[in-house]
Amino acid sequence: MSRPVYKLVGNMLKQALTHLQSSKQFILHSDQGWHYQMKPYKRTLKQTNITKYVL
Repeated sequence: MSRPVYKLVGNMLKQALTHLQSSKQFILHSDQGWHYQMKPYKRTLKQTNITKYVL
C-alpha cells in the first residue's frame, strides 16, 4: 500500500486480540495518529476493556 489506511491498524488489533487472555487487563500504547482515533478502533478497545495509553 502506498498510504496508511485504517484496515492495517484494524487487522493488527484483531490479530493482537486473538493472543490476549480475557482475564487480564491490558494497556495499549499508540501515538495519536488519525487511524487510532477512528470510531471502530475506539469501539473495539472499549468492548475488550483495553485501556489506551497516549503520551
